[in-house]
Amino acid sequence: MSLKASPPLTAPSGASTLPAPTPWPGANARLLGLGAGLPVHPLNRLASFGDKEFERFVLEWAHGFLMKQLPPGSEIQWRGGAGDKGRDIIALAGPAAPAGRPWKLYQCKHYAQRLGPADATTEIGKILYYTWKGDYFAPQEMWFVTHRGVANSLQDLIDAPEDLRAHLLKRWENDCKNKITSKNPSS
Repeated sequence: MSLKASPPLTAPSGASTLPAPTPWPGANARLLGLGAGLPVHPLNRLASFGDKEFERFVLEWAHGFLMKQLPPGSEIQWRGGAGDKGRDIIALAGPAAPAGRPWKLYQCKHYAQRLGPADATTEIGKILYYTWKGDYFAPQEMWFVTHRGVANSLQDLIDAPEDLRAHLLKRWENDCKNKITSKNPSS
């Protein structure tokens, strides 16, 4: 299909001549949002998801992308929801083994604002608590997946592990102890 410019529109006498608009196939349908609809920026589309839809989207990403990076026999699991013990999406590397297998955690946070230290501290606290309790062993990596990104104050902590450690210890009582489980985790 070739697109050609139309000749200028003829104006009534005394008026100026306007050039014809550049051809845009299906312009009316696009402008009215018919058919495929108006283009939506990917981050705005993610913002329209609910929490579970966002986790489902991350699960599909994990199956479509992460599985290609993992060894044969690997597994992706969606653990999100009540009782997930701080694990939304996990990637288990390699086939099941009696001693367990290495795994990576993808913690989904679908908030209206960027993820800050208080919420991140609670999530990291869950992993520390449940590994301390022996419910599972520590992941190789923990990733926060959020469409808004992380606050600068949290990124500063992530970039300085000793500062993050000190922050976790300082904030344990406020951000973790009573937010991980209905039973008070040990200090």
